[in-house]
Amino acid sequence: MGDLMVTSGRTRVAGIIGHPVTHSLSPAMHNAGFKAANLDWVYVPFPVDPDYLEQALSGLFRAGVAGLNVTVPFKVAVMEHLEGLTEEAMQIGAVNLLTRGKNGWIGDNTDGRGFVQALHESGFDPEGKTVLLLGAGGAARAVAHSLLFAGVDELIISNRTLERAEDLLDELVESHEEAIVNLVDWEERSDPAILNWVDLIVNATSEGMGAVSGQESVLDLSCLAPENKPMVADIVYVPLYTPLIELAKNLGLPVLTGEKMLLYQGVISWESWTNRPAPVVEMLNAMLKALNI
Repeated sequence: MGDLMVTSGRTRVAGIIGHPVTHSLSPAMHNAGFKAANLDWVYVPFPVDPDYLEQALSGLFRAGVAGLNVTVPFKVAVMEHLEGLTEEAMQIGAVNLLTRGKNGWIGDNTDGRGFVQALHESGFDPEGKTVLLLGAGGAARAVAHSLLFAGVDELIISNRTLERAEDLLDELVESHEEAIVNLVDWEERSDPAILNWVDLIVNATSEGMGAVSGQESVLDLSCLAPENKPMVADIVYVPLYTPLIELAKNLGLPVLTGEKMLLYQGVISWESWTNRPAPVVEMLNAMLKALNI
């Protein structure tokens, strides 16, 4: 049986809204953090019917819930029901964190910041670097904006659908006037002239999700010159060692696995609600246990 969580009338409540939320690792991670910090808090998953999103947000706010995370399918839909948005959330066009305002929720987006913080914690500083980003969806947008905020020198985007990549490029150039952002055709993503130019490779697509042993990597890294050792990051965390990460490890490249982005976006949420430093090790261990790792 695990430890019994005891609550009282003083227990503060945070949680996550989504549809569904049964798969979420956030309760395990956040509750481990509350326990390690000896805080009388509890983190609860709230399954919300998409037809009642506005009512759910209003009810949870009025019930005194301290903060919420937002997952699919509400990251965009939630924006029209908030008191305000941070600049980052407005630029990304999606929300994954809610904190309490005066009369309603304030929306923020910590996905990209979580990724950049994970990079820093691994010893990689993106400032002044050249990055190849695979993907142009919601996660890729968050990562792209945060990498530009972090001062990358050049961002190269490649996406299976060129039109979505072009839309993202236009959005980034408009939001980051001095940014150097370029596109590469999806079929050319493994071009040696590109891979031997970049310092960081990020897979922000779903390629590799649920992969089995022997599945082909989203990138062919075999063309890398021996002296080139770019960091290879994947936002997919099931499996933890995606085909891309396995290939990179076999080539002796530094890697960043997908659970670290999830961890640090959670850390940012935890700290924004509690105003305390998060117990990162305990939160990571709880998440890995939930992943059966």
